[in-house]
Amino acid sequence: GGAKPTPFAPGKPGHALPPPPDDKALPADLFPAIVPNQLPLRIGADSNGQNRFVGDLTEPLVFGRALTADEIAMLARGEAKALSQAPGLIGAWTFGNRQGDLFPNTADVALPAKAVGQVEVVDGPRGKAIRLTGEGYLEIANAPKLNLTEACTMAAWVSPKALPPGGARIIDKTQAGTSNGYMIDTCPGNSLRLIVERGSMGYAASLVPDQWAHVAATEDADGTEVLYVNGKPV
Repeated sequence: GGAKPTPFAPGKPGHALPPPPDDKALPADLFPAIVPNQLPLRIGADSNGQNRFVGDLTEPLVFGRALTADEIAMLARGEAKALSQAPGLIGAWTFGNRQGDLFPNTADVALPAKAVGQVEVVDGPRGKAIRLTGEGYLEIANAPKLNLTEACTMAAWVSPKALPPGGARIIDKTQAGTSNGYMIDTCPGNSLRLIVERGSMGYAASLVPDQWAHVAATEDADGTEVLYVNGKPV
């Protein structure tokens, strides 16, 4: 039973669909933009360890608020350090100082990323990146700080391979097959998609294999969702 999934269609910045407008619709404070869960946050894989990203990735960031268009443009210009003390920064994982299987989080030392499987460190556009071949991913243990409910931003530099029709996870804290938590991936193929409880949106980004691009997704408390490629809303 249930509604049939809708086909993918390129999205535009704007509001996700609100709850059904009927007499029993839940008030906004009971229908959060993001529903938290107890799952770890993963970079490069879903909650089942599948839909793995294949390619290079660097500067993954998670904020507990929706960054402005100007702030996203700064990230795409390579000015992430300018936002290192910005409000709401939860995760800023770096790859130049690997300690065993752990990569530090400069925003919170208590939330490092752990390599699961094969994760290689390579040169990126600015400093070090990770290379994922489908044999590994990163995992950050669940923590209250990661359980967002009102707004979020996810961003990263990616240089993907040609990905399969199901796409691949970039940053993911959802239960696979649901819309709880928050997630940005490339479904379908080398596109771009954001999923949160309030709604989802996608864009046919046509990310070029083996070419670096900056991607980001924001969800605001009022339900506004925006996807960005190379600093520009799409």
